[in-house]
Amino acid sequence: MPAAMYNGLVQNGIPAQIAHQIASAPPVGYLFAAFLGYNPLKTLIPASVLNSLPAQQAANITSRAFFPQLIDTAFHRGLVEVLIFSIIMCLIGAAASWVRGGKYVYQEKTKPENKN
Repeated sequence: MPAAMYNGLVQNGIPAQIAHQIASAPPVGYLFAAFLGYNPLKTLIPASVLNSLPAQQAANITSRAFFPQLIDTAFHRGLVEVLIFSIIMCLIGAAASWVRGGKYVYQEKTKPENKN
């Protein structure tokens, strides 16, 4: 995801140093913002950098559609990898359960009573 973020920002006029700084941020914060429908780039990119861009380009970067499009491919690929991993783990668990055998119920042996 950081590579997609960096490339998308640089292609849209953000200086490489600022783009690297934003792309290096922990993805949890901006993924959470994406789920809320919020574009965090308006707060992550310094105002001086946004003001130096043409107005239409700055408006595009801070729009609601730009950020989700920026991370969608990387997010999709990561989601697919996690789901494939979970399917494999479920199959391993099912195989281990099947090989384990039947149900075993533990019963305590009772001591015979003394006959006097």
